Amino acid sequence: MRAADFHSKSKHEEGTKVLLKKPDGTLTEEFVVLLGRDSEAFRRAQAKYRDNSVQAQADDKTFDSYVEGVKLTASAIKSWSLEDECNEKNATELLLNAPYILDQLDAALYDNKRFFN
Repeated sequence: MRAADFHSKSKHEEGTKVLLKKPDGTLTEEFVVLLGRDSEAFRRAQAKYRDNSVQAQADDKTFDSYVEGVKLTASAIKSWSLEDECNEKNATELLLNAPYILDQLDAALYDNKRFFN
């Protein structure tokens, strides 16, 4: 095998389509395109999360790990089919108010197989 056989970044940059469900579990045609955990955007957001956590401790400030974790997942949303503009603010609001979607996206984000089908 070659080292390139282990590369994952380019596939994680492409993203994977995740169909969204309604709160009652009904599958919809709405979707998000989710970057993978090996994408540059997610890795940078992950580093920012760690930096902010350490800085908050150093400054003796509050660090809301739940909200910051939601923002981390939101950073992996590349696009979506929803009417609202796809941006970090709207993605974070969606995930804060629909935690079941947060769970779904977190599972997809770390499922390497999804990015290689």
